[in-house]
Amino acid sequence: MNRRPNISKGAALIFVLLLVGLAGVAAADDYVGGVPLTTVQTGTVTGDLWMDITPAPHWGDKDVTKTFTLPAAAVAAPGRIKWARLYVSAYCAHMQNDYAFTMTTSFDGDGVSGYEQVWPETAHEGFTYIVNGGNDNSEFAGHGSGEPYLMLNDHETRVTSDYFATYDVTNMITSQAVTVNVNTVGSYDGRIKVMSLVIAYDDPASTTETTYWVNQGHDVCSYYTEDYSSQVAVGTTTFATTGLSGITSATLSIDYMASNNGYYGLPADNDFSVNEETGKVEGGYTYPLDRVPDVQGSYSGVDSWDVTSKVTGASDITFAYARYFPGTGTAAFYKIPLAFLVVKKPAATTPAPEANFAADVQTGTAPLTVVFSDLSSNTPTSWAWTIEGTAGTDYQYVDSTSATSQNPHVRFLKAGTYDVGLTATNSGGSDTEAKTDYITVTAPPVPSIEVTLGSSSVTLANMIRGSDATGSTTVNVVASNGASWSVAAADGKIPNKGYMVSGTTPLAGPFQLGKNGAAFQALTSDYTSFMSGTTMGSSSATASLKQPVAMGDGAGDYGITISFTGAIS
Repeated sequence: MNRRPNISKGAALIFVLLLVGLAGVAAADDYVGGVPLTTVQTGTVTGDLWMDITPAPHWGDKDVTKTFTLPAAAVAAPGRIKWARLYVSAYCAHMQNDYAFTMTTSFDGDGVSGYEQVWPETAHEGFTYIVNGGNDNSEFAGHGSGEPYLMLNDHETRVTSDYFATYDVTNMITSQAVTVNVNTVGSYDGRIKVMSLVIAYDDPASTTETTYWVNQGHDVCSYYTEDYSSQVAVGTTTFATTGLSGITSATLSIDYMASNNGYYGLPADNDFSVNEETGKVEGGYTYPLDRVPDVQGSYSGVDSWDVTSKVTGASDITFAYARYFPGTGTAAFYKIPLAFLVVKKPAATTPAPEANFAADVQTGTAPLTVVFSDLSSNTPTSWAWTIEGTAGTDYQYVDSTSATSQNPHVRFLKAGTYDVGLTATNSGGSDTEAKTDYITVTAPPVPSIEVTLGSSSVTLANMIRGSDATGSTTVNVVASNGASWSVAAADGKIPNKGYMVSGTTPLAGPFQLGKNGAAFQALTSDYTSFMSGTTMGSSSATASLKQPVAMGDGAGDYGITISFTGAIS
């Protein structure tokens, strides 16, 4: 078993939020199980919900690269992308067996050669149908045993023979060209079904307002329910469209995993039943949608419908799906992980902002932290700040703010004067306010420390064999312009460190030093914290010196030089 979280910067927690919120929602197939589709994201943007959900290319390969070409407006300025997800799914060869599976997804969102983000996923844990007891997800908060899906981590599930992973890439895209590589080499099978990218973005030049819903899961419709319980597996998912008005279009799109497109209804009413004599499914949806796919791959496809008439004036709408009933074997299995509803209407006319801003302080000593406040009129929806100099060298954004924050916090690191500019944007346009030499930063005073001795030469009392020779001096410190200071004592020797010597002959016992009557410390290692303080100004201490003289020490002129060295920060 291997259930490593495998999640790095920007990786999605969406599956945790999705799966914890499924109380009372049932999978379509109560024999196999699955993750029912629920709304994980909804929002309104001035641009669009752009998606490339076509099947992964090169069916059968285990090392597949796909390049997505985004709308130019989505990346024309920082902060336009409001929500973005990458979806990946691969096949593990058997609906229940514990076959080896490994998948590494690499993401390039800046258009520069090389992948900025790599997500390794390794797992080979068997899946258990819900009718056989389900799967144990108790290691994840809010989950337990006997669940109709298997969680590998907080962004990946297994349902029957497919692993399905979700990655949050909202803040990883700066280029119109996005490249993704999925590698399943080392898996028992590992054929790649899904490589889909979906982004919601703003476009200030747009005259359209787009409201969108993303319904996500990993649901199944199989023939097992018909064979074993004479029930037809029918799944549903609901979009909260109540209250919409003035819409000009509504499009429903799905990403499915099957070799044959399924059957669909909107609304979900149906009269499906299983003929007990023939075992075949009879009946259909009361309000069927066509089942001609936009794209059909070897084992995944895309379909979409114009549902404007069904959304206009309606309350919440429920979309229903079922498998392709004439299919047999693997062709009788159908899965759906994603459904998207995109509703458009004319955008309300909004006046462009009039950019303005202020700083809480404009002068100070480096490092100086300044809080900028957006004072722009006409309700901007995005902000782009510019500051003279080089980010990370001359200044840096702090307190989890950035150049696209409404009210960023900026720490100026070097002395100088800085120009500051703000471009404020909403659906009506943009405006820029620039302030020259707005922030003035001065260099901090240079810290200094002076260490002097009351007596630079200390003569020890008569050195008599078997006795201790003692003496003392005063260590004086004057510190300024710093935060803290310290004084270290050392004799500077490498051989015979801490020993008084006569010629090349050392005394048997090491030289000792104490402060203000405290215990003596042998100078065989430097006394690194002889004195210290956090307050600038004057300080002093008595350095007590002691030299034990052993009976075996020979006569001679013994000496040692002690240096007191100050440091300040």
